[in-house]
Amino acid sequence: MGEYYEKQIFLEVDPERVMIFTLVSSVKKNWYVRILKTTGKGYFQKSLRTEAESVARDKATRLYLDLWSTETKGIEFIDKRFSPLFIKFMEDWGFSSARLTRIQTTFTRYFEPFFGGMRLSQIDGTTYREYLTWRCAYWKTAREDGTLEQERLEGKGTYNTVDLPSHTTLKSERQIMKQFLYWCVDKRWMEYVPPLRVDFSKYNEQALKGTKRRAKALPKKHEEAIERYLRKYCLVDSLHEKNWIRRFGRQRMYYFMYICRHTLIRPSTEATGLKWRDVEFHKSKRFKEEGLQLAIIYVSEAKTGKPRSVVMPYGQVKLILEWRDILTEYGLYRNDGYVFPKHDGGRSQAVQIGRLLSRKLQEKNLHRLSEKYGADAKDDRRKVTMYSIVRHTGITRRIERSKWDVGTVAMMAGTSIFQISTHYFEAFIRQDPDRYAFTYADDGVTPILKDHTKDYINNRVELFERELASVKEQ
Repeated sequence: MGEYYEKQIFLEVDPERVMIFTLVSSVKKNWYVRILKTTGKGYFQKSLRTEAESVARDKATRLYLDLWSTETKGIEFIDKRFSPLFIKFMEDWGFSSARLTRIQTTFTRYFEPFFGGMRLSQIDGTTYREYLTWRCAYWKTAREDGTLEQERLEGKGTYNTVDLPSHTTLKSERQIMKQFLYWCVDKRWMEYVPPLRVDFSKYNEQALKGTKRRAKALPKKHEEAIERYLRKYCLVDSLHEKNWIRRFGRQRMYYFMYICRHTLIRPSTEATGLKWRDVEFHKSKRFKEEGLQLAIIYVSEAKTGKPRSVVMPYGQVKLILEWRDILTEYGLYRNDGYVFPKHDGGRSQAVQIGRLLSRKLQEKNLHRLSEKYGADAKDDRRKVTMYSIVRHTGITRRIERSKWDVGTVAMMAGTSIFQISTHYFEAFIRQDPDRYAFTYADDGVTPILKDHTKDYINNRVELFERELASVKEQ
C-alpha cells in the first residue's frame, strides 16, 4: 500500500472513483475519503472523522452520491459548512468598513451559533423561521442563563441587548443572509436562493409587526436641559481633562451632535464620512448688507445612496468654524481629512460617540423622557438617543421654525415626502394650525362667525383651560 496509506478500500458503489483510507503518519486512525471528480481532473478529499470502518463506508457513500448528483447539474461540489463559506463571503465581497463591521457582528453573534455547522442545502424557509424563533429569544435567554452578565464581567462590549428585536433589525439580518446565498449561487455552489418568507406577526406581536412607536422630538424643556449639560461637560469641564484624547472625544461629541442637528445630517456614516473638502462657505445673496455667511455641506455617503447638499443656517455657521479651530489646535485639521476624525486622524464611528452620550445622559438621569422635563404621561420613560436628539428633534424644530413645506423638509433631510408627512404631521399642524382650520378654497375669504358663536367658543375654551390648570396643580 506504499508509505502514504496504511489501509485502502475501494467502495463497491464506484470502485474506480471512490476509496476510503487511513494514513501511516496519523496517530489517530481516522478514515479519509477520496473521490475522483467526473471531469477526470482532480479529487475531492476530506476526513470522515471516524475510526470505525462501517461508519466510514456509509459516510463516504453518501458523499459520493451527493457529489454525483451535484455535478450532473453542472454545479461545483463542495462539502463545506455555513461558517467557512460565510467567512469567505465577507472576505470576497468588498464591503465598506461600516457595512463589514455590521455583517461581522451579525455573523459572530447570531448566524454562526445557529447556522455554523449546517450545509447549504439545509438552509431553507423552514430553517430560517426556526432561526427567527431562536433569535427573538436570544437576549432574554442570555439574561436568564447568566451569559450576558458573564460577558460584562469579562469586559466584552455588549450593546443593543433589547429583548424585542425591531422589524427593521430582522429585515436587515434577513437581507444579509439573502446576500450571502446569492453569492453562493453566483459561485455555483447552490442552484437557487430559497425563499425566506416570514409572517412576522407569528413571532412577535409588537416588534415584528413593525408597530413599535417611532421616536419623537424631545420636549423643549428636556432638549434645553441636555444641551446645557453637554455644553458644560464637553466644552467647559473638558478643559480640565489632562488626557487630551478624552478631552478631544468630549469636544467632538458636542460638535458632531449639533452640527448634524442644525444641518439635518444623520448622526451616522452620513456624518462620519464628511471631509473638509465637502464644506463650502458663501456670503448670503439675500442679506448682503448684513454680512451673513452660510455653509453648504455635500453629503456623499447619504443613507439613500443618492448624495445631497445641505445648508448650515446663518446662526450656526459658527459651530463648524469653532470645530475647525479646535482640530487645528490638535493638529488634526487637513483639507482632505475627515470633519469628525478619530484622535489619530482616521475615520470615527458614530456608535462610539453614541455610547459616550448614552453613558453621560444616564449619569445625569436625562436618558429617558419624563414629566419632569415636559413629557406627556404616555411618553414617560421612553429612551432618549442620539438619533432622537439630533434627527427627530432637528427635523421637528426645522418644521416649526422655518415653515418649510413638506417637500423642502424631505429634500434637506434626505428622506421621502411620505416619511416626513407620516412621522412629522403633528409638527406641521402645530407650525400653522390655521392652515388646517381654514376650509375655504379662496384665500381672500375670512371666516365669519356670529358673535354669540364666537363668545360661546371663547368662554368655553377659557373654562376648559382653567379646569385643566387646576388639575395640573393637584
